[in-house]
Amino acid sequence: MAQFPGAIELIIGIIEDPVFGPVVMFGHGGTAVEQIRDTALALPPLNQALAHAMMARTRVWRLLQGYRGRPAAAIDAVAEILIRVAQLAIDHPEIRELDINPLFAGATGVMAVDARLRVASAEPGQARLAISPYPRELEATERLRDGALVRLRPIRPEDEPLLQDLASHMSPQDLRLRFFTAMKGLSHQLAARLTQIDYDREMALIALEADADQILGVSRFAADPDNRQAEYAVEVRSDWKGRGLGYLLMTRNDAADRRGAPTSHWRAGRRSAARKHGHAADVSGSRFHDQSRCERSRPGAGDQAASKDESRTLKKPKNQVNNHLAGHRNRRRAVRKRAFIHEKGG
Repeated sequence: MAQFPGAIELIIGIIEDPVFGPVVMFGHGGTAVEQIRDTALALPPLNQALAHAMMARTRVWRLLQGYRGRPAAAIDAVAEILIRVAQLAIDHPEIRELDINPLFAGATGVMAVDARLRVASAEPGQARLAISPYPRELEATERLRDGALVRLRPIRPEDEPLLQDLASHMSPQDLRLRFFTAMKGLSHQLAARLTQIDYDREMALIALEADADQILGVSRFAADPDNRQAEYAVEVRSDWKGRGLGYLLMTRNDAADRRGAPTSHWRAGRRSAARKHGHAADVSGSRFHDQSRCERSRPGAGDQAASKDESRTLKKPKNQVNNHLAGHRNRRRAVRKRAFIHEKGG
């Protein structure tokens, strides 16, 4: 048998759950794996953050970090294997079981000693994955009206610090109009919620600078569980406003319809959200765009013939924001009035 002095024996594998589909397994391996019973499960796909969190749920995680003068194992290499095994489960539905045991993890790297694989015919059209994988096909490079290049891609869980950086570059007024409340920035809990999304019912496209990992804007579209109602939002860095970035993000979110989502309900949700906010949706081709920005971006949109219609279109979102804030103020006044009556004994 292969020797790896000072290494820790691990097990990594894939199991098929009848409800959740393929599941990735990690734990303490070796010949006594059934007796030790130190494993953790996770749903594919995985990334570095999710792989590390998965390993941290096991007892062998402490051994991997080093103890009694023994150096730490190559934890990042183990995480990379977990990510690749998860991708293997996504790309090959015929794989029903996979066991890599033992997987030696030492300070200099990892080495697989033995593996077992079970395959079966994949049923066509069957939804296997509980979590939709990252839609890499939506990545693109676009050019703004002023010639600047931006990279567009769906948001990922590891974008949390970049999203918080975006909020720090937005004015208090822009943050209030985006979240309908006064805030100085994004908390860890909110940023984690906005970056860890289900791509099957929600889509968030981010725009990054062509030569730097810095988010310039986000276009977000979220549907309810039944995919009949939806809401959308666009946020752009305050110093990048007026360059057509918001319109670009909103129009590129149409690609979510072409990814194979439940089109009829998804499009119904998009149309409902468009009507609610006073925007236009082309039901024939699921075209969804911000009508006010579209009118302003066209040549001659300032013609007097269209000025009245355009002004009404532009005022709708602002009026809705004012009505929303007025409703909050009225509710606060009612609460204070009830408290005052209660204190007076009325």
